Amino acid sequence: VIALNLSQSMQAADIQPSRLIQARYKIADLLAKRKDGQTALLVYSGAAFTVTPLSSDIATIVSQLEALTPDIMPVAGNQSVLAINQAMGLLRQAGFAKGDILLVTDSIETLPEPDLEAYRLSVLAVATAQGAPIPMVGGGFVKDQQGGIVLTQLTAKPLQQLASQGNGRYQAITADDEDI
Repeated sequence: VIALNLSQSMQAADIQPSRLIQARYKIADLLAKRKDGQTALLVYSGAAFTVTPLSSDIATIVSQLEALTPDIMPVAGNQSVLAINQAMGLLRQAGFAKGDILLVTDSIETLPEPDLEAYRLSVLAVATAQGAPIPMVGGGFVKDQQGGIVLTQLTAKPLQQLASQGNGRYQAITADDEDI
């Protein structure tokens, strides 16, 4: 199960043309390399939603990627634990006692401590340590309470910890295929 973060920070452009666009490309590349098995796609921000249930139909997932933007999400946020729980639910419903969950994200709000059972959780980090401002829908950038522009940066350590807790792998996005 691939869980894609659709929080507004994924629109940041520290990875060109944006974190989200590069994440969608990486998901398409990953799916192209899959030989067999079933894959599901879900998206999350302040809530988690299934885009495609577990299926061997990779073309359907790829066809949905371009439409995935933060403005389709009804609730703002970055609730990775909801995505992880929903991913486990999809795997359980399909009768899989084992499976992989890939969290494609730029950050996590808090370090969740999910009971992953026999599922493995890996993280693809889509951000840089330098960071970038978060664009707003109507133009401009998100500002803090003092009026300064907020920079969203990669904080790798919590993402690495999450992957470690999940017996998975942590990988920062790369310009080539090394990350997949």
